[in-house]
Amino acid sequence: SFCKPGNNHNTYSITSIAGPSASPDDTVGIGCTTILSASGLNPTTISWTSIAPGAQGAYNSYLSCTSGCTSVTVTPQTGAPAFVDYKVCGQSLAPSCLPNPNFCDTIRVYFRPPLIVSISPDPAIYCQNSGGIHLTGSATGGDGNYSYSWLNSSGVMISSSSSYFVATPGTYTFQVTDGHYPSCPAKNKTITVVQEPLPIANAGSDFTMCASGPSIQLNGSVTNATGGVWSGGNGALNPNNVTLNAAYTPTATEISTGFVTLILTTTGNGACPPSTDQMTIQIKPPISVSISGPSVVCYGATTTLTATVSGGQSPYSFL
Repeated sequence: SFCKPGNNHNTYSITSIAGPSASPDDTVGIGCTTILSASGLNPTTISWTSIAPGAQGAYNSYLSCTSGCTSVTVTPQTGAPAFVDYKVCGQSLAPSCLPNPNFCDTIRVYFRPPLIVSISPDPAIYCQNSGGIHLTGSATGGDGNYSYSWLNSSGVMISSSSSYFVATPGTYTFQVTDGHYPSCPAKNKTITVVQEPLPIANAGSDFTMCASGPSIQLNGSVTNATGGVWSGGNGALNPNNVTLNAAYTPTATEISTGFVTLILTTTGNGACPPSTDQMTIQIKPPISVSISGPSVVCYGATTTLTATVSGGQSPYSFL
């Protein structure tokens, strides 16, 4: 019993307490996080534990808390199974409303493979005459609901497609998120795009040699390439056809023909096409001299002798 002034109105307060409940089943990528929660339970009585697969508690290491907490963070690690069943138990905040004040529920958490990002081609190298290079990004793992971004070296987004045509050398980043973002952070792949200069072959100047000479020393050179190879002639290259200053010995046919053209082609051109240059060796027969005039000259008389020269390389010098 209690005393109160007469004629005053009574005031009543009714508080509703929700029944116990737990999070629905969930999915999270390996290395990412998700949050499980329970409500309507006395926090001091709540416990969390894994019950499958394996022995009870086998995957409690993935939980941020196992007792006295209304929510837990789940962080699966490398090697996680396809799923883990977690059991949450506790006493209801309104035990009189339930036939059994002890509440338990099971939440299945599915684990997706980690998000992995790649770019092709890698390395990304293009020739200066091609205008640029087409980069293609791809992703695996996660939940498959991918969003893409290409970022330049300043971190500015330049495309939201999975591919991008790069016309300027530099550093580029391909960024991917899935449906679990931001609890699963974005995955990045950075690549440096390199522009290579055009290779240049220089076979050297044309040359004239005597047919009686054994060989000629070549004088080839290459720029923006790692080497070069000689071709075009049937003669011998000493020590081999990839020595830029090799000695070339023409064949009898080339000597008879009077010339041979050699071609130098660059090798080790990177992303660029090879460059070629050629030089011609003129092969001249040996100098031949004949003299015409009278074979007998009287004493005190004079006569004229005429020299006829062939072969070699004109103009001739006479002594």
